[in-house]
Amino acid sequence: VTDAGHSGTAPIVLQLRNPETSHVLSEQKLTQPGPFRFSNVIAGSYQLVAFCDEDNNGRISTGLLVPYMPAELFVIADELIDVRAGWDVEDVLLEFPQ
Repeated sequence: VTDAGHSGTAPIVLQLRNPETSHVLSEQKLTQPGPFRFSNVIAGSYQLVAFCDEDNNGRISTGLLVPYMPAELFVIADELIDVRAGWDVEDVLLEFPQ
């Protein structure tokens, strides 16, 4: 995970989701941008989502108009992540927008 728009103070939440239902199958928090690893993932295709959890509630906050509160930064991987049994998946890069 790279930090083009990350404030540096909020944890970064990474989620592996079912691409058909968006159900979160695995999640981890990073204290700063950098490498990540999910262990014991069943073979299949997954959507990878990351967001800066500015309000520490574990969910992507979409913001409010009144009182104004901006949405949390988030990024969704461009392509599904295909996991094969017994193999590592490498070179998955997520970059927050500026």
